[in-house]
Amino acid sequence: EKIRTKARRGLEQVASEHILLAPDFGMKYLTREVDFGRLSAMVQTARELGREYGGLIDAQGRCDRRQHS
Repeated sequence: EKIRTKARRGLEQVASEHILLAPDFGMKYLTREVDFGRLSAMVQTARELGREYGGLIDAQGRCDRRQHS
């Protein structure tokens, strides 16, 4: 939920094609299980926002409307 909230806050300021969800939250200090949970939540959020904003998620986690047909 925190990831979704922060992403939506960003979408209020920046166009969706300029949003990048990145795992820069100190993962090297966490357990593998915690890391996996956070990354899974980030991917789920990126997919949900991609569907909601009519784009596809590219390899970097960005919503890319140009690929959408």
